[in-house]
Amino acid sequence: HVQFFLTYLAQGVQRVGKDYLRTQASDTLGGDASALQLFYNLLPEFGSLPWTSKPILMFLAERYLHSRQRCLLAALVAVVTAIAWGFLAASTPSMQALLLCTAIVSLGSAIVDGLIDGRVAE
Repeated sequence: HVQFFLTYLAQGVQRVGKDYLRTQASDTLGGDASALQLFYNLLPEFGSLPWTSKPILMFLAERYLHSRQRCLLAALVAVVTAIAWGFLAASTPSMQALLLCTAIVSLGSAIVDGLIDGRVAE
């Protein structure tokens, strides 16, 4: 139950992080319309590119990974996502680094969300 609580707490805290990302994107990307469009397509929220791929990723995880492996994957992805958030918070990233970290954060949150939802269904 702690795993579920921590996942959903992190998703709630992530909403604050998205506001920070939007502010950082305005400063980092300036008026580059194509980079801003890519940034908004990568934001960690429903309808973004990584969250759209979530059903396919979860199908593959369910098909090819055992329960223990999915738990380890969730932990690994959560650590990588935390590192990306930490990098964004501790530095002023370049345009490429901002887009890459945003993609990592969004994909990571989608994967962990799907894996934890799968645990609930078990």
